[in-house]
Amino acid sequence: MRYVIVGAGPAGISAARPLRQLDKDGDIILVLEDNQVHSRCMHHKYLSGERDAEGISFISSDFFEQNSITWYPGKTMVRLDCKESRILLDDGTFLPYDRLLLASGAYYLLPPVPGLKEAGNVYGFRDLSGALAIDKAVKPGAGDVCGLSGIWPNAMKQGVIAAKNMYGIPTPYEDTYALKNTMNFFGLPALCIGDINCLDNRALVITEEDSKNYRKALGGGRRIKKHTDGGKYLRQRHLPVSD
Repeated sequence: MRYVIVGAGPAGISAARPLRQLDKDGDIILVLEDNQVHSRCMHHKYLSGERDAEGISFISSDFFEQNSITWYPGKTMVRLDCKESRILLDDGTFLPYDRLLLASGAYYLLPPVPGLKEAGNVYGFRDLSGALAIDKAVKPGAGDVCGLSGIWPNAMKQGVIAAKNMYGIPTPYEDTYALKNTMNFFGLPALCIGDINCLDNRALVITEEDSKNYRKALGGGRRIKKHTDGGKYLRQRHLPVSD
């Protein structure tokens, strides 16, 4: 079996490691955009001078050798050929696969402001190459904007699940609590868990709002399981309570 993984972030690496444990003899190929594996969450540590480029890596220096993984550093996938079961890299190399995992992560988007993309002092803060460019252009330091969502642990869990599915063990990703979004608006924390859009007219929607809080909850049907307060909260709002 030949496995190709595009992306060397927490999901890609977390998939490669158990994949080798499951399949001792299969070929594992990993494609990464930068020239080394690194934690994007640690870019600010690099810019502050607390760590060097090697210090923001989250794998051992012999990770690929230990796990018998062929890796293509500094390469980008530019085409997916599903019919021929292969991908094309930006240097013209074709990589055939039996199982393919796309774990390249998200990418930043520059706003459609005239002249912004053509400016010579606008940088993305996603890859190590972007951090290196910012470090070269800005002295003595720089700041960063970070989300509060647990992206890293989510990606690691999803990578392990992906490895099992690639090997042929059907495994669903059931950690729905991890599929949450958190943001901070001027000091006001916001948390979203699950689906907040009512697409089924049979669902029960509860909303509450005051000067300090906004709450919204969706029920899976017309009845909600009784709360520990004996259903008092729901009855006060004339909502159905089940036994």
